[in-house]
Amino acid sequence: MRKVLGQDGATLAQIDAAGRITLGLESGAPIGLVRSNGEVFADEAGGRLIARVTGSGEVSDERYERLGSVDSVGTVRDKTGRVAGKVGEAVDAAVLLLLLERRLPAENLPPQPAPGSATLMDEALELVKEETRYPGIKRSYKPLTDEEVYGKVRSPS
Repeated sequence: MRKVLGQDGATLAQIDAAGRITLGLESGAPIGLVRSNGEVFADEAGGRLIARVTGSGEVSDERYERLGSVDSVGTVRDKTGRVAGKVGEAVDAAVLLLLLERRLPAENLPPQPAPGSATLMDEALELVKEETRYPGIKRSYKPLTDEEVYGKVRSPS
């Protein structure tokens, strides 16, 4: 587990070996995902890119606006140049800067559907039930004979 430390040395978040971001010291629900190529996502699936870190240590958001930078020893500076904290890897600097700008916590994620609401799959299954174009399976059938399948077979004479 890599720790993302704030300016005062407190642990703001942790990043596990798979790149999942959790808040604080306790293990909890992931709030994002970090990739080794320098990208940070706001969901665990890696579908909503929110920040990236370049090879030179510049941190930018999804619109390429500068958030700050990180140096080779892991000191993170915000866009004004003030020290924001310390990280173990350069990509973790994006997590720290996003947390400080309040762009990464779970409250900013897209809303989840209510537990009782119908999902797209439920609606699709309802449409399939209502579909009457196709005939049902006919159960009353007799097996085919060899003669029906192969035709009349001539015996060699």
